[in-house]
Amino acid sequence: MQYLFVVTFGRSGSTALTNLLNAVPGYCIRGENGGALNALADAAHVVRDAHDRFGHLADGPHTPWYGIDTIDPRAFAASLALAFTKEVLCPPPGTRVTGFKEIRYLPEVIGEDTFRHAMRFMLDAFPDARIVFNTRDVEKTLRSGWWKDRDADTARAQLTEATRWYREFHAKEPKRTFLIDHADYDGKPEGFAPLLAWLGEDLDEAQVAAIGAERLQHLQGSGWGLNARSARRLVAGVRRKLGGSR
Repeated sequence: MQYLFVVTFGRSGSTALTNLLNAVPGYCIRGENGGALNALADAAHVVRDAHDRFGHLADGPHTPWYGIDTIDPRAFAASLALAFTKEVLCPPPGTRVTGFKEIRYLPEVIGEDTFRHAMRFMLDAFPDARIVFNTRDVEKTLRSGWWKDRDADTARAQLTEATRWYREFHAKEPKRTFLIDHADYDGKPEGFAPLLAWLGEDLDEAQVAAIGAERLQHLQGSGWGLNARSARRLVAGVRRKLGGSR
């Protein structure tokens, strides 16, 4: 099984993005979980750091770090990932790719260190994992939904910093992460083509059109709708990116 995580902030179009991904046969990308994975990532980091820094001091029960040298940090992280998969993601039989989308990757929720720990945990502890960073223009986001009720300067700083995090991590891991912006696909379903091509996946027109028929209530009026013509554009775009027709 492979893993795919959608990392983003609220009102970025991520539910529409997840909806599209779940239309791919064998995909089960869950919704938000309150950022539960971040605590596991921090735990894995602390164990690895303690093992690496103090393992040479653990030479008997008389030492303060007794036993830390016997820990396998990679095995510990893998066991946490396995438990998360089984108990939180709960992928149904036949799932090829599972994961989740989460909007709680903001400075006011987690610090930058925890963000980096979480991203590394995703890529290192979960087999064949990849991350999609989903962004949106900050000023447009501020005018959307509950962001309008926040202090504008504070919210702007939060969104700007989070976007920086995403872009910088993507720059460090360009092969295993993908950066997509709401403007790429808002009202332009063909904008999903590069993402699907990066994933090596394809959808037929009927599947794409079915997605457009499902109106997402919290995104009503966003212009993200698919008809037969736009479905054909998306499918054609994916096939071009994949290097030929299928």
